Amino acid sequence: MRGSSVLLFSFDYPPSSGGIGRLCAQLARELHRLVPVQVLSRKQVNTDPGAWVPEAFTVRVSSGRPWREIIAFWKLLWGFRECQVILCGIWYPEGLLALASKLFRKRRVIILAHGLELLPLGSWPFQAIRATLRQFVLSYCDFIITNSRNTLRLVREAKGRAPAEALPLAVDSARFRPAPASPRQYGPLNLEGKRVLLTISRIQAYKGFETVFQALAEIPERDRYLYLIAGTGPDQRELEQKAVALGIHNQVKWLGFVPEQDLPKLYSAADLFLLCTMDEARSSYVEGFGLVFLEAQACGVPVIGTRTGGIPEALVERETGWLITPLDYLELRTLLVDLFNHPQKLREAAQRARDRVVRECRWDQYAQHVWQILQN
Repeated sequence: MRGSSVLLFSFDYPPSSGGIGRLCAQLARELHRLVPVQVLSRKQVNTDPGAWVPEAFTVRVSSGRPWREIIAFWKLLWGFRECQVILCGIWYPEGLLALASKLFRKRRVIILAHGLELLPLGSWPFQAIRATLRQFVLSYCDFIITNSRNTLRLVREAKGRAPAEALPLAVDSARFRPAPASPRQYGPLNLEGKRVLLTISRIQAYKGFETVFQALAEIPERDRYLYLIAGTGPDQRELEQKAVALGIHNQVKWLGFVPEQDLPKLYSAADLFLLCTMDEARSSYVEGFGLVFLEAQACGVPVIGTRTGGIPEALVERETGWLITPLDYLELRTLLVDLFNHPQKLREAAQRARDRVVRECRWDQYAQHVWQILQN
């Protein structure tokens, strides 16, 4: 690796929003402290104007298909000759293109695996073709880095035979940190005297919003609660109707898209962060890890998640957060009532959450581990 550079190849990259893009950006910044890093991405269409973009040298290709893949493959062959390692943000199409480039140039290909992209999605013919390509990439690449042990299991179930290691994600603890004490307010919302719950996620039913709705509907003092939901997605209209049907629509505030630069302030406005994702047996989706759990804890906010996917690896149960059974809204209701009746539990968990992130879950630690993998 000495004297060479690393190519980070990901079409998901700032200023676009999304977990993979944020992961790749942080990895580019931290690895650049250890080895020269170049980035191959695409021209972004739907962008977050507040997104942080690292200073690593970036080449962007056409945003439209199939030209972006064709031009990216040409760049892999001729534009980055000095790069001995290609670190791919996802197995398709980035991983497949990088692996194809090995036919012409000797280099190592490392794949980042997240969870959802490893599941069988779509119609049967599409699933069969995709499964074959996925197995090929995950078997003939040089190494796979997964975001949790659960995602590592999904790699093996997809018949990926390449060496792999589970490396839980990290967070920028300098940017995501508790906000200074001040009157509780977010935008026009006055949060004083409210028990504030928060979810930041794409608005899809499998994320478990209805579980929170049902729990709130069962709480006698539900007028004291305020549930903030940040994000956009295809199921919002249906979920809004369910909130109305349960009589808790006044306790639910839909914030829409929140720029990345505003996220620390939003996290700090909450008492609890929740993401009650369904389990894989009931859904064709999976929560590979849940970077939002770490971001919330870094801001000194305890979290509640479900025992599914990689969520249990994103928190320390009964120390920095709590886990419930997917879809069990009665268990969630009981937990919420107990926590807010004993606020000392929340305060202690908040401090432990922040301390744990600073101690164990920093991006420089994550990048050091990736660097060791690259060297080996």
